[in-house]
Amino acid sequence: MRINTDCTVSIIMPIYGVERYLDKAVASIVNQTYRNLQIILVDDGSKDRCPDICDAWADRDSRIQVIHKDNGGLSDARNAGLRECSGIYVCFVDSDDYCDPRMIECMVRAAETHDAQMVICGNHNVDYDDGQYDETGRNIVPASATHSNDEVRALMRDLMQNYVCIPVWNKLYRCSFLLERHAMFDTSVSAGEDSLFNVPLYTVLQRLVCLPDALYNYVSRNGSTCNEFRDYWFHDRREAFRRSWKMLEPWDVTTAQLFANEFVYQVGVILGFLYEDRRPEVRAIRHKQIAEITHDEV
Repeated sequence: MRINTDCTVSIIMPIYGVERYLDKAVASIVNQTYRNLQIILVDDGSKDRCPDICDAWADRDSRIQVIHKDNGGLSDARNAGLRECSGIYVCFVDSDDYCDPRMIECMVRAAETHDAQMVICGNHNVDYDDGQYDETGRNIVPASATHSNDEVRALMRDLMQNYVCIPVWNKLYRCSFLLERHAMFDTSVSAGEDSLFNVPLYTVLQRLVCLPDALYNYVSRNGSTCNEFRDYWFHDRREAFRRSWKMLEPWDVTTAQLFANEFVYQVGVILGFLYEDRRPEVRAIRHKQIAEITHDEV
C-alpha cells in the first residue's frame, strides 16, 4: 500500500536533565523516513544544556517547535505537548531513547490501512554505559489487527505478557480518538502514569494494530530516574493500580489480574531498590517503607 504522506504526525518529547542523550534522541526523529512531522520538544525546566540544545535543533529544522516551561514532571510536560498537537496522529518519545528510522512510516502505514485508533510496535531493550549502547533483549507482539473491543480484549493477555501494553512510547495514537476520550496524563502521580493514560483507552478501543517489528529503543542508564530509588514510587504505583483495577475489573477480570501481577512485580522492584541504592537517605527510610508496603491493604 502506498502511504498517505498528507497525514501529519505530532511527536512529543518531554525533556529534563538529559543533555548527554538528547542529540541522539532528537536525531532519530528528525531522520525518520516519514517526513511530515510536527516535532514538539518540551523543555520541562531543565537546568543543564537541554534548553540550548532544543533551540539549536529548532534553528536547524523548521518542523521542530520548542516549549520552555517550568518544571512540572513528565506527565505535565506531555500534556503541554498535547495542547500544541496539530497532527492526525501523535506519538510520545522519551528524551533518552531513540527510534528506528522507519518507525513512523511503518506505524502510519498500518494505521491508514486499518483505520486504526492505536498502533503498537515492539521494542529493543538497550543498556547505556559510558557512551556504549548494548541491546539486552526485545519485546515483540504477534502481528494482528482488531475491529471490535471484544477483539482488543482477547489480545490483552499477549500484550501484557510481551510487555508492550503499558508504555506510551511504543504507540501511535489517532488524535481524534484521544480527543473523544478527553485523554490527558494524570499529573497527581509520578509513577504508573502510562497505565492511567492507556487503560481507559483499551476499555473502549476497537481498531488496534500490532506490529511485530522492534522499532523503538528503550534505554536503561545509570543516573536516570528509573535507576535511583524514589520515595513516591510505592504510593504512586499503588494509586495507579487501584484506579486501573476499577476500570479493568468490570471490563475484563483476566486483564485486571494481569495488571495486578504487574503491580506485585513492581513492588518487588521497589523492595530491591531499597537495598541496592546505597545512598544514606535511602537506608534511613528503608524499614519505614517496608512496613508501609507490608501493611498496605491494596
